[in-house]
Amino acid sequence: MGRVVGALVLALTLLAGVPYAASATAPGAAGTADRDRPASRAARAQARADEVTDPLQVTLDSITPGMVPAKGPLELTGTVTNVSQETWSKIKMYALVSAAPITTPAGLGLDAQADPLQVFGDRIVENLEDAGDLDPGQSTSYSLTVPRSVLVTYLDNPAAPGVYRVGVQALGETDAGREEIPTADGRAYSYLPLMPASSTPTRASVVVPIRREVSYSRSGTVRYVRGWGADLGPGGRLRNLLDFASLAPPGAVTWLVDPAVVDAVRRLADGNPVRDLGPVSDQTGQPQPSTDPSTDPSTDPGTGASNGVDPSGSTGGAGSAALGGTAPRLSAAAEAVQADTRQWATAWLARLNTETRGSTVLGLPYGDMDMAAAHTLDPALAAQALVFSRTTFRREGIDAVPTVAPPTGFVDPTTLTDLPAGVTVLASSAVLGDAGVVPADDPTRPLPVAVRVGAQRLDLYDASASTGGPGPSDSLTSLAVRQRLLADAAVRSLNDITRPLVVALPSDWDPGETRADFFSALALPWLSLVPQQEADQAQLPAVAADDLVYPARQDSQELDAANFAAADRLVATGGILGRVLSEDTDVAQTVTAQALTTTSYEKRADPAKAAQEANRAAFAIRQLFRQVTVATQTYVTLSSSSGRFRVDLENGLPQPVTVRLEAVVDPDLELRAPARIQLDGGAATSFFVRVQSSRLGVHQVRLVLTDTEGNELGPHADLPIRSSQTGRVIWVIIGTALALLFGAIALRLFRRITGRTPGRKTG
Repeated sequence: MGRVVGALVLALTLLAGVPYAASATAPGAAGTADRDRPASRAARAQARADEVTDPLQVTLDSITPGMVPAKGPLELTGTVTNVSQETWSKIKMYALVSAAPITTPAGLGLDAQADPLQVFGDRIVENLEDAGDLDPGQSTSYSLTVPRSVLVTYLDNPAAPGVYRVGVQALGETDAGREEIPTADGRAYSYLPLMPASSTPTRASVVVPIRREVSYSRSGTVRYVRGWGADLGPGGRLRNLLDFASLAPPGAVTWLVDPAVVDAVRRLADGNPVRDLGPVSDQTGQPQPSTDPSTDPSTDPGTGASNGVDPSGSTGGAGSAALGGTAPRLSAAAEAVQADTRQWATAWLARLNTETRGSTVLGLPYGDMDMAAAHTLDPALAAQALVFSRTTFRREGIDAVPTVAPPTGFVDPTTLTDLPAGVTVLASSAVLGDAGVVPADDPTRPLPVAVRVGAQRLDLYDASASTGGPGPSDSLTSLAVRQRLLADAAVRSLNDITRPLVVALPSDWDPGETRADFFSALALPWLSLVPQQEADQAQLPAVAADDLVYPARQDSQELDAANFAAADRLVATGGILGRVLSEDTDVAQTVTAQALTTTSYEKRADPAKAAQEANRAAFAIRQLFRQVTVATQTYVTLSSSSGRFRVDLENGLPQPVTVRLEAVVDPDLELRAPARIQLDGGAATSFFVRVQSSRLGVHQVRLVLTDTEGNELGPHADLPIRSSQTGRVIWVIIGTALALLFGAIALRLFRRITGRTPGRKTG
């Protein structure tokens, strides 16, 4: 009787290959704007689980084989967990399968969004498993084996090709007993294709992201070292991604990589040093290894966070006393974390180079910059992000294609017109609106893999296929992704769709540690895994920019001007630091790289914190400038219109610096100072500055230290200079006195020579 009811439900709801879930909202259709913000994978999985209040939580960990077996049994394994506060007993595990197949891409897309509580087939009662009793919080594993001869009896037509829903349900009872007509006390579902012996070949591309939030302390160390260690170590997400790819055939994986993640791992592999200011000078003037005096104090102001391994990851440095503190000593546990992370980072970098060799690598702008905001607010910084991306990949020996690919899948149409030539843009097919997910006019019509928007090519991935399997369990486990990819490829093959299927996984995707059969299950005669494809240029459909979907919520979530202004300040401050330091260093580039990470899509979650990161780093660098000091006399009086006074400079940094001394004076005063002044680390010098005044009175003078381009460093000295006629009057008096003196002498000599004496007559 149950099979009859199930068949009637399906008969009433199936239309043109669209299953019972035809009323479900498809991604990219109505409601897209409410779901366009990417949550973490854990949050997405929890949200789906919360939609179903099953007391028993069921996972589906393996399906062997990945298709309806031509011979032999179908095996399903997983776990069941009691998430309620009651004890569940006499738990039985059942396999189930839908009676009719899904035969179109549109039908599959709608099915994946269906209500997981809706009935879709019958339980296979011949091969159930007794899972026993479970106390609250307790789990157990299960394994169901269904012979093919039993499985096909539950299909309306065992020869009908298409994609069948398959799954596992748990039924049990509590102290109150068992429901008379229970639906299920726990469930997990997936897909199972059935293909004819001769099928149309189809292609699929899998885009795997290496994206992660990157944060730096104000001293230039990578923050949150413990979290990086968890991601890079055994079972960590970043490590799992490389393990996943290592099992793939050559070229089967297309990588989407943020170079800032690679840079951060490189710094961790190098021991997570503070910002390098170049070699220092010892007492003999010989360069010595450097430490950065901008190291954070033991506590980060405003957060109260320890600056050891967590959260900032700063390990301090010998010069940290310049900011009023000393480098904290790490505990034994923190040192162990630091050492383990360094080891794992080194191994990960080596493997990244190996796994990406021979594969297509799409290189994101450095720091995964929010290009939707940057193209309007700061196009110059956006251009720098693209340049830094190319430089990083070149340094790592990775051949990457410059790519803009927002993690949300939605690209601002105006961004497309501002990108330089040669930059690939990868977006979700949901940008095409309803037609980009479920082509309502023709459910068998293939989605385009690329369109042309004006002069810009826009590559697309399948929005529906990239969401993974059906609910209520995690739709993005490696098994769920594998079976959804198989299902989409199968319905494309059945409909003779030759354009490739492009699946782009979310930015925080974790394939997990159980993945050995992912690629082996896809090794089928009618399916080829290929790099992310470029369609024939001549066949690209044209789409007007105004017709692209860009949800209002996306526009409101873009980083604002304050974030880019803070990043620009940090870039400018790093440039000044690079010019002040006499030795040729890459400090300006490393500071710019740090600034770019504060403009990431990842920073949309807390833009104020991102701006604060940039501002704190800029402040720490400006504190370095204050260690180069200028001093002079407290008051200068010129006895005439010109003169000179002494200036003392001292370099409190251990590195040699090159600065200029500029004077801020009124137009009636002219000062002549050295054009460039170079000081070794810890050295001091003195010199005289000549001054010329064209007006009597007191002049206020400010002596300012600048870099070689005239940008003020902060340290300055103020002094008043008084110019007067005192010197001129004194010289007039002296001159007059000398004139009288020499006149008297001359007169006396004249009289002596002539023999004349005043008042005396000769006879």
